Amino acid sequence: MNKQGQSTWTSLGSAEEWHAETYQRRLEGFGWATVTVDGHDVEQIAAACAQARDSAVPFMIIAKTEKGKHTTVSNQLNWHGKPLDAEH
Repeated sequence: MNKQGQSTWTSLGSAEEWHAETYQRRLEGFGWATVTVDGHDVEQIAAACAQARDSAVPFMIIAKTEKGKHTTVSNQLNWHGKPLDAEH
């Protein structure tokens, strides 16, 4: 979940927030188990996968990510699907 659509923030995202709790409440309302992780943290992802394997109900891992992390276009709109050039 990176908060961005093709050219603008999603209805449940902004430059500052992911609003993962909204996705969690929706899924849990249908009986799913959920966990939210930093989608750039391999250890958190691995731990969530272990939880998912042990779950007796459908399980959703919500990974908060940032488009372009560690680049000059990090978290900027209008870069969806565009290749980075040498400057970026």
